[in-house]
Amino acid sequence: MTEFFQSLGMSYEWAWGVATIAGILLIALPLMLAVAMVIYVDRKVLGAIMLRRGPNVVGPFGLLQSFADGLKVFLQETIIPTAANKGIFLLAPIITFTVALAAWAVIPFDAGVVLADINVGLLYILAISSLGVYGVVMSGWASNSKYPFFSAMRAAAQMISYEVSIGFVLVCVVLWAGTFNMSGIVEAQRGHGLGIVNGFFFNILLFPIFVVFFISALAETARAPFDLTEAESELVAGYQTEYSSMSFALFWLGEYANILLMCSLCTLLFFGGWLPPLEIEFLYFVPGFIWFLLKTFMFFFMFSWIWATVPRYRYDQLMRLGWKVFLPMSLIFVAVISGYLMATRYADQRLVDRGEPSATTLAALGASDVCRLVTSDDYSETVGGRKGEALNVYLFRPARHGAQDVPVEILHPTRLAGKASFSMETSNGFGGSGQLRMERQIEGQELGMAVTDVISDDRPGAILFLAESENVLMGDCFTKSDLKA
Repeated sequence: MTEFFQSLGMSYEWAWGVATIAGILLIALPLMLAVAMVIYVDRKVLGAIMLRRGPNVVGPFGLLQSFADGLKVFLQETIIPTAANKGIFLLAPIITFTVALAAWAVIPFDAGVVLADINVGLLYILAISSLGVYGVVMSGWASNSKYPFFSAMRAAAQMISYEVSIGFVLVCVVLWAGTFNMSGIVEAQRGHGLGIVNGFFFNILLFPIFVVFFISALAETARAPFDLTEAESELVAGYQTEYSSMSFALFWLGEYANILLMCSLCTLLFFGGWLPPLEIEFLYFVPGFIWFLLKTFMFFFMFSWIWATVPRYRYDQLMRLGWKVFLPMSLIFVAVISGYLMATRYADQRLVDRGEPSATTLAALGASDVCRLVTSDDYSETVGGRKGEALNVYLFRPARHGAQDVPVEILHPTRLAGKASFSMETSNGFGGSGQLRMERQIEGQELGMAVTDVISDDRPGAILFLAESENVLMGDCFTKSDLKA
């Protein structure tokens, strides 16, 4: 998007600023519309399960009910209790709403469709989501009222308790995927189950962890049966009791934005994100973001279903589940999964990553080439990285390919994996070089390739270049005929 605004005559700084603001609006505005619609869906599902009609008056089928409610609270007066701390009282809903939006910056809706595709996306989400409790605690304390204060204390204990379990669940996912990058985690789920099912849920070790994550997500968002922060039979309306008008609406918008975030995390971490459920060619005709939205909506329906059918827990039951069941269970699975991976995958991982490549490894990964990357100094000393320790990058490119729009897929390592396109930009008569344009571009990472007129296994010889931060690696690419069996 920055390049588009640069083509309109803007300098890079202005183009980057405008592109960033446009990207934020492209996420925030549809998200607010989605929040309005899922509130409607929530009430409809609740009505259907309880044999009621739900919203059915404002607009066709009641679709405009959420917008009517929004207009109503917008026109109401904001009342601040006389004994309240005015500044903190007004700041609390703003923090809740802002933090709920900020987490969406690293959520990929499709391959390459993400505002910030950072390498530590999962850590960013964990850090941002933990800030949400501050808005609740501040509102409870600033209200200077008994029931909101009780609610704030409950919220603090509840969210901290279940964030611990969520943290260990995420450790399990990262161990298996081998990356903190959200798009990389999705790509690691491609064909994970029997080579055809896209998703970690189809894994006997990760499915129990998914169940822990889903239930913890209910507690983290204070949804039934864990809605003890606003239990109307005990605390009137909890931390929201003294709020009205738009300050009350911001709490609701933040709450539902967090619920959608947790639903999207279930989709991205365990159900293949934008990938179709099965690795079948015709399913890829459906755009990836459609699959992402369908899966996210499925989890939101489950949230609503549980709200309508499961009775509220007592507070002691809530704490016991978090500390005495989920915490030990998640710790055990961290040990089991790491032990399993050490015994199976990582025992051979270093040989694949850094060892001498073989034709057998090339065939096992479905690759056509392995590129052995070293520093530029080592490259000249080791004859193109042929000898010595190097980073092995396995990729597939078609036989007898030309010089423009050549499809290339990097298969290993996971942090570089993805589809790309190569086009020759400069030529010297014996070959040429150009940039590898990845579908999933990671900030601070650039890939390039040079090809020669030497043919091996029906493919022109190639040299791969990788620039990450201040490190630049390069190395020759070897085909099956260049390697030992």
